[in-house]
Amino acid sequence: MAVLEGLSGVRRQRLLLGQWATAEGAVYDIFNTKDHVKERNESEFNRWYLAMDEGYTNPAVILLVGADSDDRLHVIREYYERGKLQKDVVGIARNWFDEKEVALAAVDAAAAGLIADLVDSGIPAEPHKGRVLDGITLVQQYLKVQGDGKPRLTVDPSCVNLINEFESYVWKSGKDEPVKENDHALDALRYLINAVHQSGPLILFGA
Repeated sequence: MAVLEGLSGVRRQRLLLGQWATAEGAVYDIFNTKDHVKERNESEFNRWYLAMDEGYTNPAVILLVGADSDDRLHVIREYYERGKLQKDVVGIARNWFDEKEVALAAVDAAAAGLIADLVDSGIPAEPHKGRVLDGITLVQQYLKVQGDGKPRLTVDPSCVNLINEFESYVWKSGKDEPVKENDHALDALRYLINAVHQSGPLILFGA
């Protein structure tokens, strides 16, 4: 409760007061619980990825993401913890890698030490970043509902931190850049979507 009492703005309204609210100037204003927050069976996915963002004071993030036969992505699990040693984060990633035979871990290109530790543990980790605005555009395209009534990206309801970030990430007033907060899980997801997009299996603008 002390943590919740310390929140402000949209996050306080949503998490402490239980009131539905959307951040003014939301970067991902297309995101909504009806279209994008879903439960899906793990048997639907034939490939698995990890999306990771380094952190200690800020949260370290691992997202477990499945891809189905239609190349739609679904974030099925999240790790979102502050104050954890890197070896512990790598240990969690290794457990998920072993469980799902993960094909790729997409990691912030600036996190050279984390990438090295992941590779040393046997995880195929790759550095990814790209321009923030380009990454945001890609994520927005994955969120767009296609001709069959479904988006190309969904999130399990248990991934509360990622959902909260989707709803709280905002543009700087009068500027074409986002406020650098409420973005740790979103950064990890952006690295992965950049990686998957570069490999070319998804048709972003099709049905």
